[in-house]
Amino acid sequence: MRSILFATDFSTRSDIALTRAAELAARFDAGLVLLHVVDDDQPASDVVTFANIAEERLDAMCRALPRPVRVRTCPLVARGDPFAVIAGVAEREQADLVVVGAHRRQTLRDVFTGTTAERVIRTGSRPVLMASSPAAGPHKGAVIGVDFSEGSRNAVNAARSLGLIEDLPIILVHGYRSVAKAQMQFVNIDSESIVKQVETDVSKLMSAVSAEMPEARLGRKPERIAIIDADPCTAIAQSVEATSADLVIIGARGLNAVERLLIGSVADAVLRKITCDVVVIPPAAASGK
Repeated sequence: MRSILFATDFSTRSDIALTRAAELAARFDAGLVLLHVVDDDQPASDVVTFANIAEERLDAMCRALPRPVRVRTCPLVARGDPFAVIAGVAEREQADLVVVGAHRRQTLRDVFTGTTAERVIRTGSRPVLMASSPAAGPHKGAVIGVDFSEGSRNAVNAARSLGLIEDLPIILVHGYRSVAKAQMQFVNIDSESIVKQVETDVSKLMSAVSAEMPEARLGRKPERIAIIDADPCTAIAQSVEATSADLVIIGARGLNAVERLLIGSVADAVLRKITCDVVVIPPAAASGK
């Protein structure tokens, strides 16, 4: 990882995320861009005023960073649509990773506009880390969602190339809904037969996940493979809660706006519900575009 873009709105959530951006910059000797975007959809005099204030605040943030990080940090104030500008600056700076703060949970509003991280992912093509907790050091463990798609395979490849899962204990998680179990319960098949069928299904899925994510792809043997009878987001959440993992890695599928509104996506759900750090690899980043 050579370049990190940290986008801030000067909220407490962003301040928390800055600790992770700085930790990553220090760990990888990476350049760090501190970006604030002033929305230009307001009176010109206000735009100028807010831009001046933002420059002062970014300078103060830079001065507060540890010196090894500070000397590789560049503050930047830009004007325009925040999400489009973040994506554009990430491309221009060739950022390996975009770091943003956790979103404020506003359910009704989010349905129509999406969270900050979601909108950055939709607009851009760079991996995005939504940092939710102060960084006391490197991550302790990673939960990786596996759905047998190209997106999840490429997400692992991207996370490895960035060094995000180097030496971390890894838990592979696949969430599924047991159709056979539901059907057998519906026709009143005895519980012993249902248990055997579930065990068979889980065994097959364990083998499938192992084949999908071999040691050669992960760089090591996973600590555990979890097959959970739940939707993917719930399965990931349960795995995070049951372990010391503090990083989730998933691939985005690139659903269009209508598809997201009607059926949502695993990435959207994880960003809204998971309370630890989450890295999402968008399709364009995963395909190397």
